[in-house]
Amino acid sequence: MATEIHHPERVHKWKQAHAPSLHSQLKGEKKPNGLSDFLDFYGMLLPTPVASDAGVGAVMGKNDKIIVTPKGKVRKINQKGHVWSVGLGRMAELLPTPTARDWKGAASPESLEKRGRIPEKNSLPDFFARTGKSFQLNPLFVAEMMGFPPDWTVSPFLGEDRHPLKDTGTLSSPR
Repeated sequence: MATEIHHPERVHKWKQAHAPSLHSQLKGEKKPNGLSDFLDFYGMLLPTPVASDAGVGAVMGKNDKIIVTPKGKVRKINQKGHVWSVGLGRMAELLPTPTARDWKGAASPESLEKRGRIPEKNSLPDFFARTGKSFQLNPLFVAEMMGFPPDWTVSPFLGEDRHPLKDTGTLSSPR
């Protein structure tokens, strides 16, 4: 996975200047770049997975640009000006890498502000958290993002018949 490359201050400048896209020029300022900036600027979520997302997809070149079409489709424009679709796998590589502390969930915006941290750069849960709300990061999601098999986090607690060894009383336990 790639490291976090979100630049909220750059995105804010582009929004304040009413820039039509991330590729607009603003008085020599550095442009926002990366998936986090892209999603922040356009106020979007990741695309719905499709069968073709089973692979990572096309390679992103150093000078490739990502745009959103008027119909809301995410596209890549390469150096030669050719337009290509961007797979979910390729976009997911630009998300923050899960860390061991992510199980704790997102810190409150007040706590991050007190410590002088930018929520989008702090951790994966903070990246996805909504202002004023906190949540617990789903361990199954983290395991999948890290490439582990689907049952990786629950298999130690399953018997040979693939059912829980005992009822744990959680909402996800079959009864």
